[in-house]
Amino acid sequence: MKLKKIYYILSIVTLYIISFCYGIDRGATHPQTGWENIGGTDVCVYIIMDTYIDNIEPEADTNDVIGCFYEQNCVGWMYYSDGITILVAAGNDSLNQNIPSIGDEISFKIYDSSIDTIFDLQAFHNIPEWDVNAIHTTPDLFACSSNIPLLDNGTCIVDCNVDPNIDGESNVLDITYLIYLIINNESLLQNQCGDINQDQNIDILDVLILLNQII
Repeated sequence: MKLKKIYYILSIVTLYIISFCYGIDRGATHPQTGWENIGGTDVCVYIIMDTYIDNIEPEADTNDVIGCFYEQNCVGWMYYSDGITILVAAGNDSLNQNIPSIGDEISFKIYDSSIDTIFDLQAFHNIPEWDVNAIHTTPDLFACSSNIPLLDNGTCIVDCNVDPNIDGESNVLDITYLIYLIINNESLLQNQCGDINQDQNIDILDVLILLNQII
C-alpha cells in the first residue's frame, strides 16, 4: 500500500514537471494575488503535506492558493489541495532574473480566499533549499493571522490581547506585564498585545478587563 502511494505521488510529480516546462498554462497569473507561474527548464518541486491557518487546516475545494517566494518574488503557485499540494518553483536558467539558484532559500505564503488575505507561512524546521530538478517534501506549514511567532507546541496565538506576554496562557503574569508597560509609559507598538478594549492605549482599563477575564 505504501509503495502504491509513493508511485502515485511520483507519477503526479512527473506530470507537474512536464506541464511546467512544456504546458500551455505556465506563466498563468493568479487573478487575486498577482502571483505568476514562471516557465523555464530548471525547476524544483515542493510537496506540501500539511498546512494550517490559525491552527485549522484550510477547507478542500476552495480557492486558497500557496505561493513559493524567493526574496519578494513569486516563483510558482498552486491551488491548495487537501492532503497534498504539489508546487513547482522556477529557478535561474539564465533566461529568468530574480529567481533562485542552487542552494538559495525560499519561503511560502498562503492566500485565504474566504477573507481575501495573504499570510506568511511559518515552519518549525528548515524548508529545503531550491535545487535543480529536485523533489522536496516541506515540513508542516503554519499561517498565523496575528503575525506572532508560533508557540512551542506549533499553535498560533489568535487573540493575543488576552495573552499580552505571549506565553500561551492568560494568567497573573499577563497582568504584571501590562502594569510594567503602564509604569514605564511604553507606547503601543504594531502587533503589541494588551490593548484589550482597543482604544489605542494600554492603561488601567485593560488591566481591569483582563483581571475580570482571569477571575
